[in-house]
Amino acid sequence: SDIANVDFPSFGIVYLLKSRTFEDTYKVGITGRTMEKRLEDLKRDNRYGLFDFMPVMYIKCADYEIIERVLHKFFENYRLCKKNNLLVDTEIFKGLGTIEIEFEF
Repeated sequence: SDIANVDFPSFGIVYLLKSRTFEDTYKVGITGRTMEKRLEDLKRDNRYGLFDFMPVMYIKCADYEIIERVLHKFFENYRLCKKNNLLVDTEIFKGLGTIEIEFEF
């Protein structure tokens, strides 16, 4: 068997972050690195630094990019995005009081 032709799943972290600045505001995302590094990057990012995110929960898993897309679709009605008169689409969600419980599932 030729191991070079085998598709191995990609592993990464799917996370839920909560804003310390804005009430009931969350970010769902992924990283292929550590949570500490991701939080540092977000603090320096002009789009996300203002939110002062803290981790609520995260999990390292296979196919993390697919899982993130499913979660974004699941929470779509709560996304801060162009349809809500923002200039850009974001990975930030607001007004979903049960997001922590639903993310855990």
